[in-house]
Amino acid sequence: MKSLHVILPLIFILGLIFNSNLFAQQVVHQINNPQFSQVAPNYSIEKISYTSNEIIFSISIKIKQEGIITLNGPMISDSWFLVSQAKKKTFRLLSLRKIKRDNKLENSILKKGESVILTCFAGEVYRCDAHFELVDNNIDKVIMIAGMIVKANNVLFRNIAVNRNFGKEAKNEVVTDNTEQNTQQDDIDEYQALIDKYKKNLTAAENNSLEKAQIYENLGNTYLSWQKYSQAVDNYLNARKIQQDKNNKKEIANINLNLGNAYFYQGDNKAAINTYKNALNYESKNNETAKIAILQNNIASAYENSTRFGSALEFYDQAATNKLTIKDEKGAARIHYKMGNIYFVQEQYDDALVFFTKSLSTDEKLGNQTEITASLNNIGVVYYEKNDLDKALQSMNRSLDLAEKGNNSPEIARLYNNIGNVNYDKKNYTRAIEFYGKALKLKESTGDKLGVALTLHNIGNAHYKKQELTQALNNLKKSIEIATEINNKAIQFKNYKSIAQIVADTTNCNPALSHYKKYIDTRFSLSDEREKQISEMNIKYVVADKEINTHLITEIVSLNRQHETKTKELHNIIGNLRTQKLLAVYQAQQKQKEALLLKKENQLQSLQLKQEEEKAQKRLIVLYGLIAVIVLVAIFFAVLLKQFRDKKKKNIQLAFQNSEIKQQKEEIESQRDEIETQRDFVIEQRDHISDQKQHITDSIEYASLIQKAILPPEKVITSLLPEYFILYKPRDIVSGDFYWVAKKNNKSVVVVADCTGHGVPGAFMSMLGVSLLNEIVRTMDVIESDLILNQLRSDLIKSLHQTGKDEEAKDGIDLSLCIIDKKNGTVEFSGAYNPMYLISGDELSQYKADKMPIGISRRQEQAFQKNIINIKKSDVIYLFSDGYVDQFGGTNDKKFLTKRFKKLLLEIKHKPMSEQKEILDKTLEDWKGTTDQIDDILVMGIRL
Repeated sequence: MKSLHVILPLIFILGLIFNSNLFAQQVVHQINNPQFSQVAPNYSIEKISYTSNEIIFSISIKIKQEGIITLNGPMISDSWFLVSQAKKKTFRLLSLRKIKRDNKLENSILKKGESVILTCFAGEVYRCDAHFELVDNNIDKVIMIAGMIVKANNVLFRNIAVNRNFGKEAKNEVVTDNTEQNTQQDDIDEYQALIDKYKKNLTAAENNSLEKAQIYENLGNTYLSWQKYSQAVDNYLNARKIQQDKNNKKEIANINLNLGNAYFYQGDNKAAINTYKNALNYESKNNETAKIAILQNNIASAYENSTRFGSALEFYDQAATNKLTIKDEKGAARIHYKMGNIYFVQEQYDDALVFFTKSLSTDEKLGNQTEITASLNNIGVVYYEKNDLDKALQSMNRSLDLAEKGNNSPEIARLYNNIGNVNYDKKNYTRAIEFYGKALKLKESTGDKLGVALTLHNIGNAHYKKQELTQALNNLKKSIEIATEINNKAIQFKNYKSIAQIVADTTNCNPALSHYKKYIDTRFSLSDEREKQISEMNIKYVVADKEINTHLITEIVSLNRQHETKTKELHNIIGNLRTQKLLAVYQAQQKQKEALLLKKENQLQSLQLKQEEEKAQKRLIVLYGLIAVIVLVAIFFAVLLKQFRDKKKKNIQLAFQNSEIKQQKEEIESQRDEIETQRDFVIEQRDHISDQKQHITDSIEYASLIQKAILPPEKVITSLLPEYFILYKPRDIVSGDFYWVAKKNNKSVVVVADCTGHGVPGAFMSMLGVSLLNEIVRTMDVIESDLILNQLRSDLIKSLHQTGKDEEAKDGIDLSLCIIDKKNGTVEFSGAYNPMYLISGDELSQYKADKMPIGISRRQEQAFQKNIINIKKSDVIYLFSDGYVDQFGGTNDKKFLTKRFKKLLLEIKHKPMSEQKEILDKTLEDWKGTTDQIDDILVMGIRL
């Protein structure tokens, strides 16, 4: 089973982007039982199919021993190719499809980031198809190699060589006509067939709760494979609830692992972490070290996605320790590699070196040459960042030797480029150009356009340093052409800056050229000293422009804190009032006791009177019967003495009781006076705090008026957007959502934004966002949606002094921005997390936003993308924050959700915009019912 843990989890870590038209109307050649270099005795290639566009390996794995296998989808960093060494032609791996166990479908496709844990038994056979697309055709010989952007994990295919002339037929080759028109539709049909089957079984298992739980779990697994994460979550939750009712802790832990995966792919890192930790708690109690390591790795990945690097490192370290405990040294090496990457991203280069070196040491021990090559390359890059150029070159040269021995062309090209950079920093420009040229040749042969554009830029800069200006300009212009073709603006900008520098240094720098150079430096250079100086001026200008707003927000925050303090005081006083009520009850009880004591006192007085009467009667008896009782004197005297003693005892008791009653009465009167004094003080404090609370509330409400004042007036919006509506419902008095409209170059710029938080913190972010947008659009000569978002992100990070450290707040803005060009009949859209809907006729189209915020994030170096959409009269666009679709309500207290929101928009699309607003508002209020509003709500509709 050890070989399974090494091989099977790595077979399925392959790239996935599938084009459904590859098979359309093509002739398919099949080679049955092809010869290949076998890596493991339980592994075989049963068949190779190929067309002019595609190659398919049909792979078979026979299980030798019972155990657990993990099938992982592709990692972003891996790229696998089939390369023709004779003609330098390449096929790129697209997907792994039709994963079956004993001919029973388990997964149609494993996609990026997906994974599934399966329990396998001896004798079972797993099959799958590995699909490759044509990068260049007419291949004669293919070998499997790994791309080395990061570490290659797919060791299974490393030494497979299929010697085959695919251009000619062979004896064991079968030719068939392929009539499959839409492979992607077949996958959808397979998923739907599985779901229909499970739902039918669910109905049949109505009275068997454990069977229902298993079916719900199967449904969750299918939806997870289909990337329908919301449905996967719902079904996993149903399964978990049943198992919780049955207290099946082991099944709950298994479900929580898959549920955590669904949350993770859905982007809900917080829910993923909590769910993984629940599973981890169970597995820890049962000492399931292998599963513990998997869960710790998953938790660390979710923390890493949340940029909580400290927590990620903590769990990666625990996972690595457990991997070593179960003798999985290769797994530990990969985790150490991940930890090195995190430290590298945080520019903690010494720590990065420690973990890259740990990973390298393990790989050298295990003889993993491909991983050794990657580790040495990365160690070289770390030394390069530390400006230790000699050690950087030493490590890169070692990596290059291994890459050349393994014929790893992509890694060789990457190392040539890196070694060129080291020589460039050493001012060995001729040597740098030599290595850049080698890298360029290899990248051109593999069709790596991004790599070609980067290397051409480096070559151009090296020629410029040698004052070979013609060669410099030619290479920079070629780089621009390729960067434009692949729409990589970052490389375009770097080339523009370099060209501007060359032109400025070789001309008289007339005023126009001087301003152009300043524009280029300001727009694209992030390291130039003059850019820093200008950025400080721009920042100061923006801050000065917002001093009033900043002061207002500071005052609101102060008032809010006072409000919280006074509210706590009021709660304490209310608690005291409750105490006073208890004292009042005690007082009433004491009064009852006092009345009881008075009653006893009266009884004693009656007793005394009665005793006096008895004495008088006795005296009469003595006088009248003196003679008769002479003989009884002795007896009478004894009786009289006893009565005297009893009376004296009773008198003493009565005196003591009278004294006690008097003392209690005085204490009760004193307590009553004190309670009345405290009651008067409490009432006075309650009235005072109530007045203060009202004053604070009035202040915040006034602040909301000022916040609304910075939003575009209705008159301005109407002049730019004749037919529109805005549904604006802050959760608290002030809001973190805002809308913004401006006109520039006869175009209308519209923004709908959702800032971090709500209430006072959200209001602060919204005012900052409005101020930055005003400044950015005012100073731009040419407005483009993606450029506005790029600049807004940069200015916001600088304004908040964000550096990406764990202890910092990750405040930011999610927004959608569109530029309406009525003259040309187009809408230009860019978004940060928030999409845009366009309804044209009876069809609703969704234009997705980039998965990154306006603010600090792991993807902050990536440029935002833009969509240019042709529009026609009566088309309607909708921009919105997530508050509407996330609102809880309905009969089951669930979210409104996007699907219901889209359906509602389609139903009301033809109605006047004002009526649409009323319908949206009423629908939301009916849905919400008595449920509290959970977030700020903003929806904007525009009829074009």
